[in-house]
Parts: sequence; structure tokens; C-alpha cells
Amino acid sequence: MSGWLNKEEDAARGVLGKATSRLKQNTIFVVSFGTWDLWQLAAEDLDTARESVQRIVEKMFAYLDELAEIWSRKHTKIILSLPVDVTFLPAFKTRQGVLQKDAVNLTDHWHNEVRSRAERWKTGSIFLLDTNSFLIDQVRERQLWVGGLIEGEDFGKNGIAWENVNKPCVGPAKSRLKRKTCSDPEKFLFWDSLHLGPAAQQLLAAEVFNAIKELWLK
Repeated sequence: MSGWLNKEEDAARGVLGKATSRLKQNTIFVVSFGTWDLWQLAAEDLDTARESVQRIVEKMFAYLDELAEIWSRKHTKIILSLPVDVTFLPAFKTRQGVLQKDAVNLTDHWHNEVRSRAERWKTGSIFLLDTNSFLIDQVRERQLWVGGLIEGEDFGKNGIAWENVNKPCVGPAKSRLKRKTCSDPEKFLFWDSLHLGPAAQQLLAAEVFNAIKELWLK
């Protein structure tokens, strides 16, 4: 991050003061990580993994402090993504040696640590993107529709009428050159066993835009 900031500072040296100020006011940083960390940590002893989460989150906010100090204490805006519960990922269904309750506990611990530090963070402005709640909402709506609790015309009215929320569009590779892909990627919540599909990402991005529009984009 320090290397990127140094390049930004070098690029801004020839820019007039007002233009530099506008640049900093109109820049929004997006920080998205944690899912892979949780995936790895879920295989460890729970107490050890929880301690690791605290160290990772502490280090992350130290970097955010550094970013705000160099960029602008007044105008630094950050969208910080909360990682998904890895037990919702298709890949978890075939994972061995990891207790579901421990993985959920670890995710909750990560979220709580981030929320607590974000509330105390005064060096800039943070918007927490709750990717996990978004994912749960998508799964729940389809479950309600399957259970007959949502009418067909209402299913997906405010989002996407998912065809599948459990399996990935792209299956495991049967050879180095060929992987089986679903016929309609836009209707699958997951692209592969670890990542949301393009339609889900677009829907999530739209929700984020609507959320920050009044907060930062006036």
C-alpha cells in the first residue's frame, strides 16, 4: 500500500491544490478481503484461530490508519467488506476436518472485531459492506419461494429470481482445458465454489451505490 501511495503522491505533485483536494474528496477506497483467511483459519484450533483473527484485523486497521494519514484525515472514505460465512460456500460441502459451528463462530468473531474497531475509527469514514447478510438474503428468498411462501410473480422482483443458490455455475475441471459451465450464469448465485457470480456482484454493487449515495455522493 505504501508503494501505491507514494506513486499517487508523485503523480499529484504537478496538480494544483484545488484539483488535488477534489481528487481526495472524490476518491473511495474499497477493501475486500478475509474470506480466504477465514477459510484457512477454520482448519486450526478455534482459540488459536480467534487470536489470529484479532491480529489480522488489528493489522488491517493499522494499514487504514496509514492510508488516512497520508491521503487525507478529513476526506478518506473506505468501503470495507465483511467476509462471508465460509459454510455458505459450495466448496465447504466437501471440506473435511472442519466443524461448521467453529467456522461460523470464527466468522462472527471477525465481524465483531471489525465492527468494534470501525466504530472507534476516527481517522476517516468507513462504510461496512455486509456481504454475508446479502448472501443470506439471496438464499432465504429462494427458500421462501420453494416453500410456497412467496408468489411466483414476487420472486426476484427486487433482485434476481435465482435458479440455484447452492451449486456453482462452473464445476470442477475434468481436464486442464475443459470445465463444465451452467447454461445461464446470470441465474446462479455462485460462479465457482468460492466466489459469487457476476449477477450477484452487480446486484451487490447496486445496493452499495444506493447505500453510499446519500452518505458520500451528494
